[in-house]
Amino acid sequence: MFITQIRICSLLILANLLAGCGVQFFYNNLDSMVRMQLEDYIELTESQEAFFEAEFASLWMWHRQEELPQYAADLDDWARLADDGIIDSEIDQAFTTMQAWWQRVEAKGTPWAMELLIRLEDSQVQELEEAFAELNVKREKRMKRLDVEDRRRRWAKNFERLLERFTGSLDAAQKQYLKRGAERYRPASALWREYSLAWQKAFLSLLRVRHDAEAFAKGYAYVFGPQEALYSEELKAAQAHNEALSKALILSILDSMKELQRERFRETLAKRARELRELAAETGS
Repeated sequence: MFITQIRICSLLILANLLAGCGVQFFYNNLDSMVRMQLEDYIELTESQEAFFEAEFASLWMWHRQEELPQYAADLDDWARLADDGIIDSEIDQAFTTMQAWWQRVEAKGTPWAMELLIRLEDSQVQELEEAFAELNVKREKRMKRLDVEDRRRRWAKNFERLLERFTGSLDAAQKQYLKRGAERYRPASALWREYSLAWQKAFLSLLRVRHDAEAFAKGYAYVFGPQEALYSEELKAAQAHNEALSKALILSILDSMKELQRERFRETLAKRARELRELAAETGS
């Protein structure tokens, strides 16, 4: 659960720094946000909270000093794509680069996340199991609210909003291409629910052997290893299809940018890179 929060944390960083939603405010309040997410599942004891705060502060400082400058350099590289023209291999590389961002955070945070899990009390494991059950009920209700076409429309709208943060308003042809792409999108909510239930079961089983060092280490590598290990074949296929679709849409729309859109694209990424370098300099040292 705690390594999951590290994953969520790094993905939130990625989403917010790219979207530009108050990057500085978001990043400087990251500790409070992560703690609030943890409290949705479990209440830490005083000693556990002290351990968490100290270890998270260390991880946070490492991320600020080591990772943010790399993110800024990556954004500068992507800004230059608007000048040289964009090809599919560059889109693939951008996806790989972003995946590496959160993988490095996860690798750095794994040792103390494991230690924190070992320190959980039996009553907290029960509390976590009850929180999962409540979460699953809420997810089930949300799933029933939207049909397949609703999900496709929502996906297309979110995709459009994200792109327009970098390019400005899409033109009619670009919007039409995105609309046609949404018709090929495969909603996978039921498959993700199936995966989530399988992961929760594996995670709770892991916690039951947390005081057996050998069994815990082996189980941890499985539960928090590549997520695909617990994917069904149907989910793997849907993921591969939707990722390929997303890359194709991004490539087509970025390649079709008009000059004003290209200028907006360059300026937006350059601004994000400057903001990240400013954050990296706020070390307090």
